[in-house]
Amino acid sequence: MNRFFFVFLSLIIAKFCNATNLDSITKKLRFLADKDLFFGNVVLVKKGKVIYNQAFGYEDPINRIRMTTDAFHKIGSVTKTYTATIIFKLIEKKKLSLLTTLDKYFPEVHNSRRISIEMMLRHRSGIHSYTEDEEYQGYYPRHVDKDHILKKIISYPSDFEPDEKFSYSNSNYFLLALIAEKVSNRPFCDLIRGMLSGEALRSLRCCMGTCRDTALASYERTDTTWTKSKETFMNVAFGAGNLVSSAKSVAMFYDCLFSKMKILKPEQVRMMTTFRENVGMGIFQIPFYQTIGYGHTGGIDAFRSIAVYFPEDDLTLVLLSNTITEISLNDVAIGVLSAYFGISHEFSILGNHIPDDEILQSCIGEFVSKDIPLEIRIYREGSVLYLQAKGQSAIRLRSESDSRFVFNPAGVVVDFIDWRDNEYGGFILEQGGYRFQFNRK
Repeated sequence: MNRFFFVFLSLIIAKFCNATNLDSITKKLRFLADKDLFFGNVVLVKKGKVIYNQAFGYEDPINRIRMTTDAFHKIGSVTKTYTATIIFKLIEKKKLSLLTTLDKYFPEVHNSRRISIEMMLRHRSGIHSYTEDEEYQGYYPRHVDKDHILKKIISYPSDFEPDEKFSYSNSNYFLLALIAEKVSNRPFCDLIRGMLSGEALRSLRCCMGTCRDTALASYERTDTTWTKSKETFMNVAFGAGNLVSSAKSVAMFYDCLFSKMKILKPEQVRMMTTFRENVGMGIFQIPFYQTIGYGHTGGIDAFRSIAVYFPEDDLTLVLLSNTITEISLNDVAIGVLSAYFGISHEFSILGNHIPDDEILQSCIGEFVSKDIPLEIRIYREGSVLYLQAKGQSAIRLRSESDSRFVFNPAGVVVDFIDWRDNEYGGFILEQGGYRFQFNRK
């Protein structure tokens, strides 16, 4: 369940080193925590053994309450790996197949006869994501039931023809969770608990409604001021982002699923990790240097999460944070892995460049792209630019130069281009290795 665009962890490095330096990880992350740039939990599991489990900074940055290793975070879209695993458990039991079509359960959804379970798992269904609906910002913190979301999904026309392309949609996993309930005749949360045991289950909670008694609150920082984020009512994130967990429990789930293969049979794991354009089923390929891992990232409220398994090293990494700051969790993960493998690395922490009034004014406007079906509004408040994708919350951009702006928490880079008539004609948006050109409407 991502609040912003989907983020891939990616890095290309020329030389690989096998050296392990756990003390270096701690040193790096304490450096960030001391600057209020990273508060959260980091766990590494190697060959089934927890080799690193540390907490950094504060779980409540306003009242300066320390983070603990057993803290419960909302894990956002990392939930999708769990939902996909439930679907594969049902495939194991011959109750579903990857070729099963959506019309068997929800014939009212557009193109349902041509949309398969596999297309939904791979985000190739064409079903519009309800979290991109303009109304979403008005109802996500409210007490709404699942039928409310389902009716919205049914009302949307298709974004594209089934299997035409990849487009990340939370609607896919909302529907998959409903299908799992229909097929098994059991609540989704019971299915989650029923497939896990031991450490993978001990500190995991499946939330419907509010999780205030279990999960931490989440916080955003603007300059030096912390504010508590609004809380998503978890029915809204059903199947797509409604799990709460400690970092250790997520790491043990990934280890049991991909390393020990105790949750699914090897054949199901093989299918799950068959990639098409870097997209698996409930997971994505995540490269670090010459090694390819697979996993998922997440973002809900101001929570951020990364879970990734590297099969070549039999290594699982999980990072959970309940804060949004000037540095992305993606960058934190790169720092952790660099330290683990003994690779030289420095965090890039930028100062503020403030463009003059004329430059800021030349950036504002409404923009569209031929590359993706997304409308973006750029506006200003004083000397600060904000970017707001249609149906999403606005994000505050930090200026690196007169034409280059960034939002580090989600790895977003905006380069304004085509200067004419005292304004920019468009911009290039970069994220996760992808580039999209936007032009003025």
